[in-house]
Amino acid sequence: SAEALAVWVSAAASGDSRAFSRLFRALHPELTRFVRRRLRVQADVEDVVAQSFHKILERLADYDAARCSV
Repeated sequence: SAEALAVWVSAAASGDSRAFSRLFRALHPELTRFVRRRLRVQADVEDVVAQSFHKILERLADYDAARCSV
């Protein structure tokens, strides 16, 4: 649910690695399907998904629940 995602994002932004793991497990399948529809080479799909989660992890500290939605 959107509420659970918001909780996990906030917790992950505070350094909770288990929350990031839950966020990853929740979003990975949908993000992979989204990317796969646009890229046909599986290695490229995996690279884009990995880069996306890396960027999410890098930017979690910038997340402001008051300004954003999940």
